[in-house]
Parts: sequence; structure tokens; C-alpha cells
Amino acid sequence: EEAAVEESELSEEAAVEEAAVESEEAAVEEAAVESEEAAVEESELSEEAAVEESTELSEEAAVEEVIEELKENIKPTFHWVGGKIRLISTLIKYLPKEKYNTYHELFLATGSLLFYLQPEKAYCYEINKPICNLYRKIERRTSGIIKQLDKIQNEYNNLPIDDNFQERDKYYYEKRNKLNETINKPTTIDSAVLFKYIMKSCYCGVWRQNQENKNNVPVGNRKNINICDKENIEN
Repeated sequence: EEAAVEESELSEEAAVEEAAVESEEAAVEEAAVESEEAAVEESELSEEAAVEESTELSEEAAVEEVIEELKENIKPTFHWVGGKIRLISTLIKYLPKEKYNTYHELFLATGSLLFYLQPEKAYCYEINKPICNLYRKIERRTSGIIKQLDKIQNEYNNLPIDDNFQERDKYYYEKRNKLNETINKPTTIDSAVLFKYIMKSCYCGVWRQNQENKNNVPVGNRKNINICDKENIEN
């Protein structure tokens, strides 16, 4: 009977020891699997990050390439929120592959894509009167608008920048008031020049009109400006 009890105790100890070994082996195996899965996941994340970084670099390179091409061609002559100059590399992917006869620009504004493509035949549409007046004056009164742009550019750039830009701010609001006098029916070179100046010096190139149709965008850019892009205008 004692022998039977002793044998039973030995069997029980062996069973416990075997269970402990199996549990330890299972824990080691589980840890190894988790470690392998974590390594795979980390590798996948690193690969995704590398692909994303590569894509971003490619997109940036494409944008820079387009900008370099634009430097050699006609560029938008004024800044406008919503301008497509940085989207051209994306937009051109969706243009017809086959040759088309006529290009239609439904919302002209700065005409970034139009000037990039320079199609042989195009129709442009725009309802903003100051924009329309600017393009008409560039087309019909080229030398006159260049002269006036040079004048207002020099006036502004020669203003002092001390005293918290007070002189430049004052100049901006005087010109904005002048622009608003004919904002609903701009027909002169002065109106075109004032519009181009305001779009360069206002807050972030925003165009906004209140209920009285007056431009009410505050001053934004107080640095020296370059609005007399003579070569670009002549092109």
C-alpha cells in the first residue's frame, strides 16, 4: 500500500512537472509568435511609411518640375485663393489623352492650367469684373498697365517698414478705398492696377466683398512686392 501511495505521488509530481514544462514551452512559443507578428507588423508599417514618404517626395518633385516649367512659360499674374498652380501635376493626369480641338476654362481666375497648357484654341469664362478688367487691360493696354504697375510698386516698396508698418497699412487701405469706388464697373487701367496690387498685399490673396459689394479684406503682406512682372505680362 505504501509503495502504491509512493508511486501515485511520483506520478502526480511527474504530471505536474510535465504540465509545467508544457506550459513553459507554450509560453515561449506564444512569445515567439507574438514577437514574430510584431516584427512583421513593424516591417509592414516601415514599408508603408517608406512608400508614403516616396510618394510625397515624388509629388513634391512633380510640383517643382511644373513650377520650373511655368518659370519658362506664362505664369499667373496675380495671387488667388483656390489657384491651381500646385495642382497642375495632378490635373494634367485627367486631361484627354487624344488631341482635343478646344479648351474651355469655366472658372478662369488666375488661369494656372490654361497658361500651363497654352492651347491653340480656348474659351475662358469669368464673372468677376475686376479680374476681367485686368485681363482686358493686359491685352489691350499692355505698356500702359506695365507703367502704372511699376509706379505703384515703387511707391509701396519705398514706404518705411518701421513704426509697425503704419505707412504701408495706411497706403493699402487708401488704395482699397480707391478700388471700391469703381469695383462694380471697373473699366480703367487704374482699376486693373489697384486690383493687382490689392491681391498681392491683402491677407492671403483672399477676395471678399461685403453686402455693398465692397472689398473688405484686411492688409496681409507688408513686405516689398513685385507686381510689375513685365516679361510675363508681355507674353
